[in-house]
Amino acid sequence: MAQLPDGVTAVWAASGSGRGSVPSTAARCRPRSCRCRCTSSTGSPTPSGWRRSRAVLESSLAALAGARPESSDGALAVRGLAAAVRPARHGAWKLGAAAGLAVPGEDDLRADLTEAVEEYRSCWPARSRPGGMQRGFAALDAAVAAYQRS
Repeated sequence: MAQLPDGVTAVWAASGSGRGSVPSTAARCRPRSCRCRCTSSTGSPTPSGWRRSRAVLESSLAALAGARPESSDGALAVRGLAAAVRPARHGAWKLGAAAGLAVPGEDDLRADLTEAVEEYRSCWPARSRPGGMQRGFAALDAAVAAYQRS
């Protein structure tokens, strides 16, 4: 199987932290006190940190596309990982757009997120509890709905 970057840790490190630790949801970066250099003092991503983070996400998707694991559930695992990376990539694009960086157009972003959420939703039942699906998709569904309102 192809070697993948260390997922969230690699994105975190690529953003400029250099420490290799992953932030917990309880300890998110705060623009004025951020030491990881992933954002500027205004809370926008730095262009170089954003590009590095995007490169990690893109290289992860490319590695997954070429992965051929031998385990019986390997193809499903690859599909599920790719389905999880795509919304992260979309989030990076939205952060870049808010910072005035070059990203795909609004129609492309809408189509990509809609497709990514549908794929992620189809992968969910094979590896995750059905009871967590509604809560697990709430933010993604809200993001898709926001596109439909605009």
